[in-house]
Amino acid sequence: MNQSFKQFELRDFLLAGLHKMGIAKPTPVQQQAIPAIIKGRDVVGQSQTGTGKTLAYVLPVLQKIEIARRELQVLILGPTRELTRQIAEVVGHLTEDTGIDVVLIQGGVDINRQIQKLRRNPQIIVGTPGRVVELVNQEKLTSYTAKVLVLDEADTMLEMGFREDIEQIIQKIKKDAQILLFAATLPPKVVGMVNDFMNRPFRIEINPGEAVSTIQNVYFRARNNGKEDLLLDLVRLYNPYLGIVFVRKKEQVDDLVTQLRQSGVDAEGLYGDLQRGRRKQVMQRFREAEAQILVATDIASRGLDIEGVTHIFNFDLPINVDQYIHRVGRTGRMGDTGTAINIITAADQDKLRFFEARLGLPIIEMVIKNGSIQEKPASRRGDKTRDEEKSVNGRKKAVKKFTGPNAKKKAAREAMKKAGRAKAGEGIQKIAKGPEKEGARKAGKGTGRDTKKSKRA
Repeated sequence: MNQSFKQFELRDFLLAGLHKMGIAKPTPVQQQAIPAIIKGRDVVGQSQTGTGKTLAYVLPVLQKIEIARRELQVLILGPTRELTRQIAEVVGHLTEDTGIDVVLIQGGVDINRQIQKLRRNPQIIVGTPGRVVELVNQEKLTSYTAKVLVLDEADTMLEMGFREDIEQIIQKIKKDAQILLFAATLPPKVVGMVNDFMNRPFRIEINPGEAVSTIQNVYFRARNNGKEDLLLDLVRLYNPYLGIVFVRKKEQVDDLVTQLRQSGVDAEGLYGDLQRGRRKQVMQRFREAEAQILVATDIASRGLDIEGVTHIFNFDLPINVDQYIHRVGRTGRMGDTGTAINIITAADQDKLRFFEARLGLPIIEMVIKNGSIQEKPASRRGDKTRDEEKSVNGRKKAVKKFTGPNAKKKAAREAMKKAGRAKAGEGIQKIAKGPEKEGARKAGKGTGRDTKKSKRA
């Protein structure tokens, strides 16, 4: 099979945009979705964050856009401000100087400024469900002309309580509109929406185990309630380019951030009711690799898609397999490698084995021994398939690769950081390296980081 985007006979500006973004080959979800969407099929795509699902729908809808028609043609919904902003940026970069206009509509932003932008009659609107419904009800957003509706991270939107808003929007668009639904998981709520509103959709399913196959899944046992100390040791030894620590309760966020900072790690915290301005600041610092670690709750981290995340630390195990997939999907983007580290107690063992069975992938027990991270020997672990202790230390360091619209800027920034801090980092002994990425290192801070339609009548 032709493993390039030319096989889809995309418009020249789309191929040029992909070239500028450094994207040469379609991912599996793109291979399946793009032809189906161009043919006008409703599509249900199960694919986690980082597998290229945004381009899987953005490219074919842009292929079908009537540039001369100044009216809403495509409406894209996402659960959070961060995700919708990222989607709008991708659309914007691909449509620069084409006459295609995209407007971003989000809650928590001055609605009057958004109303002014809507007067331009954009062909594409990207937004969060609540604010879109608000503007539709105020008759400021004309939605009945929309011929394509995209529901990105539909499982997260339904989990956040947006079903009623989405149903209202579906009632307000064309009755024969094409609906494209993408989600990391397909729980009953999502299946119900598919059955209610979609017309014999083409289904794409990237097996969860396959989706995380580029991610090394490991676990460590915390003894004597020492999870905090173990986390600090693991952050120091794995030394991630960017890492996310997941916890269950927001009360844990500030405590772990404090402990990480005291140990010399530049860390930030993210939880549900964090003030909007502060949240923006935290995300900017993490996105720009100024903060190495982000401690977050699952609610706060919904919709995050941050390039460069190399390690996920499950300080508390997720409540189910779907949540595990959501968490782990923050790393290993676009076929890159990543590491998911689970910190468990004896009470977590059965749940971890259940995750392992459902995913069809091994979650390997590791230990810290003699100041390095090693696989626990088979004789002690009871694993008959592994006989030798394997160390993660001394692995060849992975080169940090930047893709997307700002790839050149990001690469240049990292090169400048690395050059500026190389001298400050001389003489610092690197205790251990996981699958690292090249990148910036905070000099003198001790982190050692390299850089559906039956109900629509």
